[in-house]
Amino acid sequence: MRKRLAPHHRALVTSETCDPDDAVSRVAEVFCPHRLRIHRLDAPFKCDLTVRNIAPLKIVDLSYGTSVQVEPENFGTFFLITSTLTGDGTAFSGAHEQSLCARQTVVFSPDAPIRFHFGPRFKQKTLHIRKDVFEQAWIRFFDRPMPTTLNLAPCVLPENFSTPWDMFMGFADSLLQFESLRTTAAQRATDAAMDLILEAMQARFSEALAGIPAAKPAQLRRAEEFIVHHAAEPISSRRIATAAGCSYRALQIAFRRHLGTTPKAFLTDVRLSLARTEITSGQFVSVTEVAMRYGFYHIGRFSKLYRDRYGELPSETFRRSKNA
Repeated sequence: MRKRLAPHHRALVTSETCDPDDAVSRVAEVFCPHRLRIHRLDAPFKCDLTVRNIAPLKIVDLSYGTSVQVEPENFGTFFLITSTLTGDGTAFSGAHEQSLCARQTVVFSPDAPIRFHFGPRFKQKTLHIRKDVFEQAWIRFFDRPMPTTLNLAPCVLPENFSTPWDMFMGFADSLLQFESLRTTAAQRATDAAMDLILEAMQARFSEALAGIPAAKPAQLRRAEEFIVHHAAEPISSRRIATAAGCSYRALQIAFRRHLGTTPKAFLTDVRLSLARTEITSGQFVSVTEVAMRYGFYHIGRFSKLYRDRYGELPSETFRRSKNA
């Protein structure tokens, strides 16, 4: 029995074939050219392939029904994050041999030659991520470019990665049911996936990244500029993230890593600084007027924040400016 793969622009595409040559053709459309060899006919060959397209991500379910060897050409343009659902297999990269077993997730690099042996019960769920998307997320997360000498292949993620990863996969599947949300949520899904992956990879590469100077991400610079120019307006977390061009979680990570604070705390600091400038200018009738202008509607809280920051009450600053 054979069903043809639906066009790639569709959100959900499926393929089922008992013809090895046809399987190679169909799988190559999703991944890359490769050689497929039936290693041992433990059971009838049947390639089951399901692809969920959530651009720029692809989520791929794949199994062959029997023992096979797969030798891809270098991926070149994409990373694979592969979770073993059932069965077992082995990945070979140079002299390195990596066992693949249930509930395990492994990152495969586009630049390392790789070949696979999959057992008869092996089923995988793989996240296909373009190399440029992965590298941009790396810079955003680690605040550094990805070193060209960094050896990523294969990178086994910690056991506790599986639970949040399963939750993400469930979220990604739900996007397929709501076409109107798919486009707007795709970037959020990409950010969430990359944050999970890179956070899980962080311990392994911390030493390699230590000597590389950090660069302030463009998203952080845009967020800072937006906050400074709109501090006198009501600003929600969503507005800041939209202006920065990333998810709010990604923005939180950038603020914490570069500035040691949060977007909300940074906004408060900017507002306090601008309020102090205007209080010292002597152009306003009262402290309350300035506080309200910058969103401090509880004057007692404003006074406490101001004193903690500047060592005096705003009323003291105000009186001194009037007497100057």
